[in-house]
Amino acid sequence: MTDFPHIIDNGILRAAISAVGAELMSVQKLFPNKKPVEYLWNGDKKHWSGRSPILFPIVGRVKNGSYRYRDKTYSIHCPHGFLQSVQFIPEDTNDAEHAAFVFISNETTLEQYPFPFRFRVEYLLQENGLLVTFDVHNAGTETMPFSLGFHPGFFVPLDSSERFEDCSIRFKSDEIPQQLLLDGVWMSGQSIPYPLEGKRNIPLRRELFAKDAIILDAVQKKSVSLCNARSEPYLTLDYSNFRYLLLWQPPKGNPPFLCLEAWNGLPDKATVDVTDIMTKPEMILLAPGQCYAANLALAVH
Repeated sequence: MTDFPHIIDNGILRAAISAVGAELMSVQKLFPNKKPVEYLWNGDKKHWSGRSPILFPIVGRVKNGSYRYRDKTYSIHCPHGFLQSVQFIPEDTNDAEHAAFVFISNETTLEQYPFPFRFRVEYLLQENGLLVTFDVHNAGTETMPFSLGFHPGFFVPLDSSERFEDCSIRFKSDEIPQQLLLDGVWMSGQSIPYPLEGKRNIPLRRELFAKDAIILDAVQKKSVSLCNARSEPYLTLDYSNFRYLLLWQPPKGNPPFLCLEAWNGLPDKATVDVTDIMTKPEMILLAPGQCYAANLALAVH
């Protein structure tokens, strides 16, 4: 595989994207005569080698690394699917503020996932924000089941003089989210109300992530910010086209980042040994020849 960074820059923000996985590798705010400020996690393998992988055609895992479709078993061992490791083709946009990448299914992907598809990712800078758009085309003759997710990590704290515990997550409006409970890394089938401080805030503590991710549903205004020690937001994720918000970091080593993930789809249920992909939780079912589009937006403050 070949890889090199594709840079987009509007004078306020600079973003770098890899052709491998069409993965966002850097988001920097620019200042005159001053070092840029990096918001996106740097992929240090000591904690987590990812930066912002795109999750497709599954999110999470499938039980025992396999699933069934039309009485045939397929293996897909990589958590979150295979798209994060494939080589995308960059489009020639002739635009310093815009980049797009395309991947078309091939023999290797069809062995794991028997559905022909075309996947396009677009990154567009908009003043102090970045709009990310995903387009999925069913190029086959059968209904195509899939999940879609975006898994970016962001520095927390942004200022090295602060502590992780000084920071917080803030929702745009008063919310009563539901937390979907896990059984290990699988869905337990149970949910409970997730308490927010002042109906909007989650003060960050390491122990929140001791048992893997927090999966939140039933958020009405799907916009969430990372806030510094002064309770000022420094980054906002708008995930209006996605159902679930996931909060995750590795449980050990005090990692200096937090993932704000947007998912359409869920891992397998704990009670199922081998899942039928057509009945896997929260799959998107795309008719032959049809397209599915979803976007999300990052804003830095």
